[in-house]
Amino acid sequence: MNEQDTHTGESAEHKETIPVSIEEILAAFEAEMLKPVQVSFLYRIGLVAVAVAMALLPAVYLGLIGATGWAVHYHATENTGLLSKGGAGAAFAYLAPLTVGVIAVLFMIKPLFAGRAEQPDVLVLGDDEAPALRAFVKRICRLVGAPEPVEIEVNCEVNAAASFRRGWLSLFGHDLKLIVGLPLVAGMDLRSFGGVLAHEFGHFAQGAGMRLTFVIRNINAWFARVVYERDQWDAWLEATARSIDLRIGAALYLAMLFVWLTRRVLWILMWLGHVLSCFALRHMEYDADTWEARFAGSKRFAETSERLQLLGLGQGRAMELLGETWKEKRLAANLPDFVREETDEIPAETIARFKVAVAESTTRLLDTHPADVDRIAEARKLEAPGVFHLSAPATVLFENWEDLAGRATRLFYKHAVGDSVTDDNLIANERLRGAGHAAAYQACERYFLGRFSILRPLFIDAGEIADDLRSDSELTAVLVESARGMKEEAEGVEEEFGRFDRADASRMNALQAEALIAAGRRSSARIEGFAKVTKENALLAVEEAAATMRDSRNSLAEFDRLAKERLSAALALSLRNAAGEEAARLLAALGALKPAFPTLLQMRESLAALGSLFDDIRDENEDEFIAALRQRSSELAGQVKEVRGILGDAAYPFDHASGAISLARFISVDTDPEMDPIFRRANEAEACMDRLLNLYLRVVGSLALLAEKAEGPVEAGALSAEGCLEGGDSSLHL
Repeated sequence: MNEQDTHTGESAEHKETIPVSIEEILAAFEAEMLKPVQVSFLYRIGLVAVAVAMALLPAVYLGLIGATGWAVHYHATENTGLLSKGGAGAAFAYLAPLTVGVIAVLFMIKPLFAGRAEQPDVLVLGDDEAPALRAFVKRICRLVGAPEPVEIEVNCEVNAAASFRRGWLSLFGHDLKLIVGLPLVAGMDLRSFGGVLAHEFGHFAQGAGMRLTFVIRNINAWFARVVYERDQWDAWLEATARSIDLRIGAALYLAMLFVWLTRRVLWILMWLGHVLSCFALRHMEYDADTWEARFAGSKRFAETSERLQLLGLGQGRAMELLGETWKEKRLAANLPDFVREETDEIPAETIARFKVAVAESTTRLLDTHPADVDRIAEARKLEAPGVFHLSAPATVLFENWEDLAGRATRLFYKHAVGDSVTDDNLIANERLRGAGHAAAYQACERYFLGRFSILRPLFIDAGEIADDLRSDSELTAVLVESARGMKEEAEGVEEEFGRFDRADASRMNALQAEALIAAGRRSSARIEGFAKVTKENALLAVEEAAATMRDSRNSLAEFDRLAKERLSAALALSLRNAAGEEAARLLAALGALKPAFPTLLQMRESLAALGSLFDDIRDENEDEFIAALRQRSSELAGQVKEVRGILGDAAYPFDHASGAISLARFISVDTDPEMDPIFRRANEAEACMDRLLNLYLRVVGSLALLAEKAEGPVEAGALSAEGCLEGGDSSLHL
């Protein structure tokens, strides 16, 4: 079977089912066992030294607890004479340090018994599931000299890991667990996927080294957890200090200070442990990379590293798209395949930028993993040919792939959005991708040369389009002329597009600064360009930015006119063909959004202002600040109500899991009734604005898709040849 070494070639392999038996897969191994990776004596000694030093860090903390406890005991037993002096001052001098000390010791001891957060449900393969995968894994373990995993867990992450199944309880045995991210299976062939598994089991090929790094990683994780996590004890101490008499509360405030100092000590120990362990952890990764390169080959190691990163980008794209489709209560039924599909759709220019970023990356002192460019360079030095070259899709290891991927997908959604996801919400991948979210946004970008902005909205009257009596040839001539004019205008006012966007950013910054000052915050240093500013100067900056935007809008008016003219002519053609019903539905939705748009843009400004206040919430907030929060949130609630009233019963123009719904229902979200009203109103307003502005972009993009079809292959080809349909560098502007 010919090997495909390119990204596109590997993707193509997944577009067809290649039947491969487990016998063929096992026969493809060209070696029984690989020679163990040699590690230097100096590295072994260094790893032991790091592990010992890491184990000493908690001992340092225990010593600190003991010293504090001794000081409290000393004060309690040796300073009782203060009580015999009588008076409130003497009693306070004795009781306050005792109270503070006892609370401090309790809070210092608490992290030692801090339990882990409740672990979510996981999907573990049954003993009779995926026999081909188990045979493949067993063969790789024998190849690298690692113990076989006792169980295999699968999930929807772009990752794989081998670990001790029961944590510390499994440290001195061979009780291992393999975790397989199904997007890796969906997006890789057997050779790359096997290389990833060889890497993971390569960690366990050095039993002592893996156990030492397990100790190192877990101590690091423990420090991070106890430094940053808060619990009911912390909430009780803070609430009690605020609610009781200040004379008594002063002791509790002192205790809070000691708790804070304790966490600072833990923070220092955490970073000291991180610094100590980084070199050892990076070396472990290099050793594991050696196993992967020797399994799949040095050249394939580099390609697998790139594929892993691209699958990560694809997962980000998939999550972004699912965030949009969930507004319609629709999700992909097979998430692993969906991630692979999104990965295969990554634009070539994005991949090119990614490759440049990888080539320029460096391994920093505090990195636990080496940079890809360094890992690839080390793998190339091996010049390993590899001992496994079968390039069938990794999915051949799962005879029940669709069922397993579906089960993992449902469990992922349960963790992400709760039990509200049912089978009715799960849509076949091809249907969901055909829903047009991404395609519509891309069409919008193409059609308007990358210069479309919601701040210069485009609205078309459905009645005027329907009543257009021009012939097809006349409309086609308008299309060609307006497209040519758009390109010429875009080139002539190139700077104005950027000037318009910069002015908008300056205006939003000024509005945020003004909101902070109006709420009683006398400094707005974190707002860009407003280290110190008065309310009058902030308002002046708002007006200056608005004036700049008006000037730019005037300069861009001809481009916007030509864009509307071109789209209108194309839609007039659409209404005369099979796409007429869809065009009419989209135009109706666009018409419903038009009167609501001014309020939506006001909502955008109100949310930015309220967001600046949220970012500046402190432990102690003045009445003036709280009043400003309430006033801004009430303003948003009024705007949401106004938008709902404007939308009325206008129909949502796309498919929805609930069937035919109105735009007003589309923007409705469920919020926690126990949530603070200020935050609840902000969430409702943000959902309303986000959904409607994105819906507007999707509607215009969908109209642009219809327009491209209406312009026809001949005219579209001619326009493209002239460069009239080439997109610019900017993205859609929100």
